[in-house]
Amino acid sequence: MSGTARQLSDLDTLFADNVVGAISPQDLRDFLWTALGCYGSLYCFNAATAQGGLGTTPAKLDCFTVEGNAANVTPDAATDTLQVGITGKYDGMFQVSFSGNGAHTCKFRLRVNDVETQFGCTRKLGTGGDVGSASFFAPGIALTALDEVSIYVETDDAGNGDIITVSDAQFSLKMVG
Repeated sequence: MSGTARQLSDLDTLFADNVVGAISPQDLRDFLWTALGCYGSLYCFNAATAQGGLGTTPAKLDCFTVEGNAANVTPDAATDTLQVGITGKYDGMFQVSFSGNGAHTCKFRLRVNDVETQFGCTRKLGTGGDVGSASFFAPGIALTALDEVSIYVETDDAGNGDIITVSDAQFSLKMVG
């Protein structure tokens, strides 16, 4: 017997009143699938993924090579996105280790359906060959089924000449409400 992940409002309805013992074993399984089974991730490890042409126009970070464990969130390394399967609130986590071709500031931003959110981080690199890392946590993002979540990067170079080379990166979502 399997369960089905559900929206929080659906669970509220299932568990609204148990005075008459109406909560079924299936309802409990569905609760467990929702509480423990909505997550997904993308990552790269020991990579040497260069992404050039960066400048002040944001571009999708295209370094992810591995689709991590997932349930009700679909990771897609080909498009560098995580697609949500169940409407709810999700915690997002992102970390990247990278080097650059010069002294510039890199901004990494979380986007939902290609629209920038208020979550992200900034890292200033020193001279060429500098290695940096950046990370952020995005708590309680309200997402709807089929939303696509991704990371975008931009730099402070208006000439679009900046290059970053990602060595390690992780990006994940976990439903929390």
